[in-house]
Amino acid sequence: MVIQRIQTLYLLIAAVLCAVAAFVPVGHFAVEGQAAGFDFTPLRIRLGELHDYSNCWLAVVLLASTVISAVTIFSYKRLKRQTRLAVSSVVLLVAYYVGVFFVQQSACDALGAAFRMRWTLCLPLVALILCLMAIKAIGHDRKVLRDANSMRLRD
Repeated sequence: MVIQRIQTLYLLIAAVLCAVAAFVPVGHFAVEGQAAGFDFTPLRIRLGELHDYSNCWLAVVLLASTVISAVTIFSYKRLKRQTRLAVSSVVLLVAYYVGVFFVQQSACDALGAAFRMRWTLCLPLVALILCLMAIKAIGHDRKVLRDANSMRLRD
């Protein structure tokens, strides 16, 4: 019998952090000579009332990581599958940061602006660390089950 342990909390918190990070501003572009700048969210870069630059694929990556983390919680009876899902969530979060870097660089070049990070850009990083901790906890559960099965076979 497999019981769900600490990895449930890790994955639940990671899912919540990714869901929140998909909709909050993660940075600000400041242009010299202008009082107002441009907000950068995973959904879009708001350039004013009439112009927006859509980068909703970043939000899709975060929401996919949210769904995968939630599905991982309920896959506790299949530890190999749970590990694979958690690893795929980590890969998506790394892809998110690569995407943010490229969008930020291209927007800085196009706008001639300086990028200022907000603390909310760290939310997916915390979720990534929690997913890695969950993978370690799942590995521990697999080891405990393997040891229990070998003990049962010896008797």
